[in-house]
Amino acid sequence: MKPDLFTPQNRNVLLVVLLLLSMLFSAFDEGYIRIISPFLWAMIATGFGLALWLARTSSTERFMALSLSIFVMEYIKESMGIRAGLWEYHGDTGRYAFGVWVWVLVGLDAHTLAMRFLHPQFQKRLQMLHRIPRWVSPLSLAVISLSIPLLLGPNVRGVGVFFWIFYSILLIIGCITAFRVGFMGFASFVLVAWAVAAPSEIAGSVASGVWTYPHDKDGPPLFLIVGCWPLEILAQAGLAGLFMGETILSPMDKA
Repeated sequence: MKPDLFTPQNRNVLLVVLLLLSMLFSAFDEGYIRIISPFLWAMIATGFGLALWLARTSSTERFMALSLSIFVMEYIKESMGIRAGLWEYHGDTGRYAFGVWVWVLVGLDAHTLAMRFLHPQFQKRLQMLHRIPRWVSPLSLAVISLSIPLLLGPNVRGVGVFFWIFYSILLIIGCITAFRVGFMGFASFVLVAWAVAAPSEIAGSVASGVWTYPHDKDGPPLFLIVGCWPLEILAQAGLAGLFMGETILSPMDKA
């Protein structure tokens, strides 16, 4: 019997390869290929490996739902941030499809680390986290979200109503997700979001100059790292779970 080349896992791998090819084409077409630093190349290569790990251990439906959720949110966020003057891209004519593809890959990596590494480690070693009431998770996320207005600084002049509506929606979705996955799942997503945020932002900005922050010349702004990233990662997980009718931490190996 011939092996089935179109298993769910192989289809997922094909999706990751297509993502990588789209990213590389955008980098070439938009003029970024000449300024990508070794640090960013290393991040992309590592991210590709992590995305393959998730692809090989997920159903096609779940993997596509998560990828779509990340793409939609990142496209909206990047477009909104550019209009608000929070960051700017330096490719030909300011195009930024490459940046969106990078953030889709980084988002998949964050979810891989949270679901495939940190959450299982918590289950093995920190069972006491299960005893923390579920309501603590959304309350903690609400507190974390306060860092956005508190740390915006001079960036506040550019943000408008749409910025606050967007992140309010993410907060609502994120709080629902945080409650559903419990404190252990919540902690996994938030800690990974913080761990991935800074090196990813630095690789593309300080190290490469693909994008920069007009009001934060020395590196990524704190409101983005501390507040926005956890909201985005949890909201992406929640939206993907909504598409699938289950929480993001449900078994993902079903075809």
